[in-house]
Amino acid sequence: MAASLAWPLASSRSSGAVEVLRDRRALAALVPAWEELAARALEPNPFYEHWTVLPALEAFAPQAELCFLAVRLHGTLAGLFPFEWTRRYKGAPVRALSSWRHRHMLLGTPLVRADLARECLAVLFEELSTPIVEFRHIPAGGAFERLLRERAAPFVVSEYSRALLRKNGAATPRRTLRQAEKGLRRLGCLSSVALEPGDDAGTWIGDFLQLEASGWKGRRGSALACKPHDRRFAEALFTEAHRRGRLIGIGLDLDGRAITRHLSLRAGRGAYVYKIAYDERYAKYSPGVLTELETIRHFETLAELEWMDSFTGPDNATFRALWKDRLSIQTLAFGLRARGRLALGALKALRYLRRKSGAAAMPCSTAEKP
Repeated sequence: MAASLAWPLASSRSSGAVEVLRDRRALAALVPAWEELAARALEPNPFYEHWTVLPALEAFAPQAELCFLAVRLHGTLAGLFPFEWTRRYKGAPVRALSSWRHRHMLLGTPLVRADLARECLAVLFEELSTPIVEFRHIPAGGAFERLLRERAAPFVVSEYSRALLRKNGAATPRRTLRQAEKGLRRLGCLSSVALEPGDDAGTWIGDFLQLEASGWKGRRGSALACKPHDRRFAEALFTEAHRRGRLIGIGLDLDGRAITRHLSLRAGRGAYVYKIAYDERYAKYSPGVLTELETIRHFETLAELEWMDSFTGPDNATFRALWKDRLSIQTLAFGLRARGRLALGALKALRYLRRKSGAAAMPCSTAEKP
């Protein structure tokens, strides 16, 4: 990671309670405490755990202006906040710290130890010297978002809803989907498959990467197999997730050959739908949607899971049609100094004037499904 633009803390060195980590070696040394923090987190976020962050940094952030802030309380790692520097916040000449994310993640909830969460946030906000801090892609109504709002009223930078699945919360399959399944069965032996703990994850990963690369993402160059660093990230992530019992794999095979693969990551009492791919030669039979139905059926059998997050951007219609519940995702900004509060006030005023004049309001995030 590159050197930071300016020291993010009020003191010239770490306060003892907050430590600034800028390189992978320092982060790797944190792994045992990091592991415990993730297990005791107020809200789960598998995309901020060490086994996902370290390969992501290797793949996506070699030149990024990053700093990880580790909050230690009573000799315990109480919180870990991955941030990146923003030189000009929304065009305003003021610097900010924003939750770090890469193009394959749509969740920015930091890992904060549940029993120390309130004290952890108080220390973080007190020690930061940056005028603005922004938390991206935070579930509205979640425990972390509620703690943030206890401190101050935020500037809601963006907000959208995505589909959420709870037990017995799926829509009834449409007749057209049943007909599509019958159409596939006429082509050969159609079978639903699930990744089991003792299975070869490498085969599943290879099938997924090949299917994704064969479709529109491959033609556009955004499939994980298109770039060596993307492929290394995917292989490392999925292999370790499977080793930890955190990978859910569901798919459809036709005559023993993979035509869909659906990969999700487990976290606490829930799971996040992560990557989906299907053979576009069978597109008229809606194989992706049929695999979603198989995923729902599998989810209903997992007593330890209570919810599944579709992990999509705002424009995904497939999940919204099948999953009844919704989860609001917000990006929240806080002015920590007079300059930051002034900048956010100006942005609020500008948004109001745009809306009043009928112009387009400040756009919400429209990141696509990772």
